Amino acid sequence: MKNKISFLLFATMFGFTTFSQTYVANVNVVDVINKKLIPGQTVVVTNNIISAIKPIGKIKIPADAKIIEGVGKYLIPGLTDAHVHFFQSGGLYTRPDGLDLRKYSSYEKEMDWVHSNMEDLLRRYMQMGITSVIDVGATYSFLKQRDSFVNKNYSPTIYMTGPLLTSY
Repeated sequence: MKNKISFLLFATMFGFTTFSQTYVANVNVVDVINKKLIPGQTVVVTNNIISAIKPIGKIKIPADAKIIEGVGKYLIPGLTDAHVHFFQSGGLYTRPDGLDLRKYSSYEKEMDWVHSNMEDLLRRYMQMGITSVIDVGATYSFLKQRDSFVNKNYSPTIYMTGPLLTSY
């Protein structure tokens, strides 16, 4: 299987740190290209990259190797959320253009909260298997913050457009 499968999803789900080589034994691999489930696979992870996927018994696992038991678990490709807005947390005060509640709580206060809780939000994406997000209308402050999450193992890959264009 030559498809790249995100190791970041893996590390988050199984809670382990980087090892030079890790084996996931007897895991069910979801092959989205061929639309089938491939049970009983051994997955070899070398330096955070899946380097081999073969049936049980086709890969010799060294005695001192880091092994993750995959029985009853599924390995899937990372998912992408292709339409997010980090400047809209889902709270009541994040859409003054739609419902202006700024007299009760400032939009700036809401954005400060979002910025200070961004790591937690990104960790939640990874826990749900989302390894890439695309913010299709960012603010300059989020464009600046995005760079601080590059190469963090708890963060999905973040793509952003420039500021949101709106007719309002």
